[in-house]
Amino acid sequence: MTSWAIAKKIERLGLFHLSSYDKGFLEATLDTDGMVGLHLDKRQFKPRVDVTNTNLSFLLRVKAICRGFGVIYQNNGGCTSDLIDREKCLALYRYCMPATLQRVILPQLKLTIKEPQRRLLIEALRLIKQRRGRGSWKKEYIRNRLKEIHDEIVKLNSRSRRTPNCS
Repeated sequence: MTSWAIAKKIERLGLFHLSSYDKGFLEATLDTDGMVGLHLDKRQFKPRVDVTNTNLSFLLRVKAICRGFGVIYQNNGGCTSDLIDREKCLALYRYCMPATLQRVILPQLKLTIKEPQRRLLIEALRLIKQRRGRGSWKKEYIRNRLKEIHDEIVKLNSRSRRTPNCS
């Protein structure tokens, strides 16, 4: 049985419950180092919950809380400029939570900073699951709502970049 099939079974049976410590750990992690979003890939919406950090053991702890589901990637640490000495750059790691796990974990969490994004992503996950095998009018309504959710999450996630400096 693949990990995807196991995650689907866990979701269907409702077997994934987090301890209060693990909930707090994930809530703090997602609020600080996490990204909660809805990605538009070609013509398909994909929910994304990622955690980025330079400490691999920290991300391995996040993956352990998620029962080993998900993938950890290594990025180049953002050292794309020729002006930066690449040897001084730290490795940057990213944990990606699969959508089946997002459906189970996100409803259990209460984020502080990214709570609006969490609520919108839960709605998007529900719509994406509903979208399969429905009539064309229903698919069009769901696609329009997913586009609205995508635009709202983009606006919420870019909010910090628009905040003026307080110097």
